[in-house]
Amino acid sequence: MKLGWLFLLLPIIWLGCEEAEDEAESQLCTAEVEAVNAASEALENAEGVAEIAAAIVTACESIDDAIQCMSESSLFTQEDVDELQVSYDEICGG
Repeated sequence: MKLGWLFLLLPIIWLGCEEAEDEAESQLCTAEVEAVNAASEALENAEGVAEIAAAIVTACESIDDAIQCMSESSLFTQEDVDELQVSYDEICGG
């Protein structure tokens, strides 16, 4: 019978772990960093004025989102945020 309780509690424990994992990912700004990396790659591979301009706009939006996420996260220092802000200023004109 004791084992039966474990099977009843397992889904609750599983959901708690999944929520903790989602929270950790949001604190790490995983989606935002991946978007910055993808935008950076698109900018490197862009050809032609229109494609380069579109890639710059996408990169600026992605970097801005990452700056906001990192500013709100306790896992990043102000120095980390400042470094990304310098990149934003260089690419997007501050």
